[in-house]
Amino acid sequence: MPASLPRSWPYGVVPMLLVLMGNFFLGYNALPTLGEHITILNVASVLKSSTTSRDHTRMISSNDAHLAAVAMGASHFCVEWEVDMDLWWTHNPDWEVDVETDTSFCFSKLANDTLKSQFLRTVYELQFSPGTNCSAVYTKLQFNAGWGISAEKLVDRLLYGYQQNRPFQIANNRWKYAMDGNNTNPVCPSANMFCYILPLGRCEAGEPFNPKINDDDADHSTANAQLHLIWLEQYALRPQQWLRRRLYEYMKANAPHQVSTPCVAIHVRRSDVVLDGNPRKYFPISDYLERVPGLLSAGTGNILLFTDDANAIDEAHEFYPEYNWMFVNRTRHRGMPGKWGVHMPTNDPVMEVVAIYAVLRLAKHCDIFVHSYSSFARVIYAEMLSTGRNITRIQIDSESVTSRYHANNSNSAHTLASRLEERRKSKGITGESS
Repeated sequence: MPASLPRSWPYGVVPMLLVLMGNFFLGYNALPTLGEHITILNVASVLKSSTTSRDHTRMISSNDAHLAAVAMGASHFCVEWEVDMDLWWTHNPDWEVDVETDTSFCFSKLANDTLKSQFLRTVYELQFSPGTNCSAVYTKLQFNAGWGISAEKLVDRLLYGYQQNRPFQIANNRWKYAMDGNNTNPVCPSANMFCYILPLGRCEAGEPFNPKINDDDADHSTANAQLHLIWLEQYALRPQQWLRRRLYEYMKANAPHQVSTPCVAIHVRRSDVVLDGNPRKYFPISDYLERVPGLLSAGTGNILLFTDDANAIDEAHEFYPEYNWMFVNRTRHRGMPGKWGVHMPTNDPVMEVVAIYAVLRLAKHCDIFVHSYSSFARVIYAEMLSTGRNITRIQIDSESVTSRYHANNSNSAHTLASRLEERRKSKGITGESS
């Protein structure tokens, strides 16, 4: 790992050793025991599958989320969707949702002795403890941009608060993903990320610190900081229960029913990138595939394709039918959307956020990630790293700002269309394969 990671790339290459450090001993245990409110239920009866049964699993039947705490030291329990667990999960950060069905979902507790569990409890105590000094709260405005950069800034600022031993809070500022495309009809009264994610702390926002400065605030240069960024992304972006339920139903209807593995995740960012004042390039599908040669011969021709451009889906199927293309069935832009910053082809912010969470879930199936420069791609990569597996990341464009942003890129959409049309004519005339 380099001694200093680029500030514009918060999720650097994390060695497998660091991810596995979560198995080492530190420890924390602060859950109540409420045995009489718990009914023992084998998880197999929740999943209707004996292959996923667990011992010591409990189904919560109480309507009181506070009483739905784990009893008798259980490390796994299930609740029906009708039981609101948001408040409970807010105050129990060392638990993760690991199973969801039509009727129920289940939590698993991180082992008490892991670095991840200890770190998340420390962050939680800083954010929520009655002894937290709220007069020292570190405040930034809600970053009002695309999902990827907004998520990155949220996580960076939470990490900065941890590094400075100061609680962090977002100042109420409207966010484009919490309103429709006309910046009206907010999803919730705050019209910010908290329409979707669990609360981050008990302190009220103070005066925003350097509200016009968009640089990262936290120190990302150490290996520990890189690991903390991954854990904080999972912690900070925990979806509220209504959103998880919507996501579960959405994936049943629109995601691949089964992701074939091993697989490669490819993120093709197009849409409005050519319309920016500093335009980026439309890359053909071939540029991504060329960076991972031999996939078919190696038996790994399974590709999860994440893209904002319906043309990319058509291009993949038309020119590379030999691959097993998997993708989310959703509304997309087709080429350029008309202007910069148009991120919602459905004009439905909730649907767009659900689709984003679907991508983050699906990406975790794959061990290779190919993409061009994109904030959302970095969030996807961090989500893949959170699995603890070795992830191969390949960025097809240059890290050089002058190369990545260039006025000539504004023509790349038309250049790509012309190039593909030439390939179609060539294929029709010569009969050669693409």
